[in-house]
Amino acid sequence: LRGVVRRGTARAAFADNPARGSILGKTGSAQRVDRAGLERTDAWFAGAILPPDGSDGRPIVIVALLPAAGLGGATAAELADRFSREVLRVRGWEPSLTLAER
Repeated sequence: LRGVVRRGTARAAFADNPARGSILGKTGSAQRVDRAGLERTDAWFAGAILPPDGSDGRPIVIVALLPAAGLGGATAAELADRFSREVLRVRGWEPSLTLAER
């Protein structure tokens, strides 16, 4: 799951996130036909933000589901990146070198 954020389908979305080493995730897309009979692709990202080493706290689970938004590695992962930055800010979790190296 760490590889998805660092080297995989969510790589571009989290590329400049200073804490990306502490973020795990999986992207996806699901094809469906809506009520009007149109084909749609729903985008999703599911993952977690790990607390820095030595800090109190538990991992924070993040899930983004965007109906008819295309591929998860693009749209849903971008939303998850923005949300993760806000979580890091609110929690005061500064990225640590140890986490970045994981």
